[in-house]
Amino acid sequence: MDAEVEKELLASVKEILKWTRIQAHPIAKSRIEAALPESAHRRLYQALDGKQTQSQLAKSLSTSQPTVSRLVSSWMRAGIVEESSPGRYTKSFDLNSLGIDLKTEAKD
Repeated sequence: MDAEVEKELLASVKEILKWTRIQAHPIAKSRIEAALPESAHRRLYQALDGKQTQSQLAKSLSTSQPTVSRLVSSWMRAGIVEESSPGRYTKSFDLNSLGIDLKTEAKD
């Protein structure tokens, strides 16, 4: 492919991505807040960096491994977590970039 065509294609994709993010932001924020109603859930979700195991996460956040497993499974079904390697998971969204406070409980 011609370098100029690649450059134009990349610019178009970046423009589409920008507008998609703008449109999706309120919906993503609302759905993630609903899936993460407790501050402890938000802290766990934000810690999902694909490097730590569920046991390591449980220990660092003073919770049980079965609780971590249950929440991660739920979030995978909701489409907000991906398995990055066996037993390690990565969040799909950064809560800070969505403006979601890690310390407060979700509003009803």
